[in-house]
Formats: sequence, C-alpha cells, structure tokens
Amino acid sequence: MVDEERVKEIIKGVVEYNRCYLLSVEFKYHSSNKVYIKVIADSMTGIDLRTLTEITKILRDDVEFNEAVQLDYELEVSSPGVNWPLKERRDFVKHVGRELEIYHFIDSESSPVCGRLVEVGEDGIVLKTKKSGEKHFAYNEIDYGRVVLKW
Repeated sequence: MVDEERVKEIIKGVVEYNRCYLLSVEFKYHSSNKVYIKVIADSMTGIDLRTLTEITKILRDDVEFNEAVQLDYELEVSSPGVNWPLKERRDFVKHVGRELEIYHFIDSESSPVCGRLVEVGEDGIVLKTKKSGEKHFAYNEIDYGRVVLKW
C-alpha cells in the first residue's frame, strides 16, 4: 500500500528544492498493484519544462520515494495550467493586470465578479470592474478566481 503522506512529503521537498511550490498531489489506483500519481507544481515566475523534467527525474531516482510508493506507478509532474483556480495570495500575485473572474461568498454581490486585477495585498485583492470601479475582496471572501482568456 502507498504511504500517501510520506510520498507527499518527499514530493514537497523535491519541488521546494527546485525553488517551486507544491499545489497538489493526486493518487489514482488503477489496480491493486499500480497507481497514477499526478503532481501540480508552480513558482512565482512560472514553471518551465526543464524544471518539471528535473523534478520528475529526481523523484523517479529517489529511493525513499520508491519505497514509499511500493507499487508500479505512473508519475506526471505538470504546471497548473490556465484554468487552475486562484486561491492564495501567491496565486494572484502572478496575475496583476489580467482580467479575472472572482467567485466569492458575499451574499449581497453577484458571483462571479469580473474585472482587471490591479492590486494584491496582504489581506486581499482589488479588481477594477466596469460597473462599480474598484472592488476589494478579502481572501476569506474569495472561493476562487479564474483568469479570463481573450481569444
């Protein structure tokens, strides 16, 4: 059986060693002897293919990782992609100046609110909307944000 907590700890260490941060680790069991492990990592400046490849190689060669997995495995290490939900301050910092949709918990306001991200602070973000000008959202009011893609 896979020691999922230990595997996550090892992955987190390897990701951080590569100056990145871990967003998620997902385990999908295909049978009693095979597991698919999906790792999503990023950095404040974005993550490139070279770094994703390096993380993958380090994990595949790591004795502790292989002992903790104990099964045949398929490992995928990737970036979050454009549809990844923005939830934490570090997620928003990278998107200042971009159009976002903010899904929130404020009952008196319709959700989502669309606008350009103009500020990321310690306690929340500021969107510039077409309807109401600047709108502040505390992080605890935000369910998640999404980048609006212009095609």
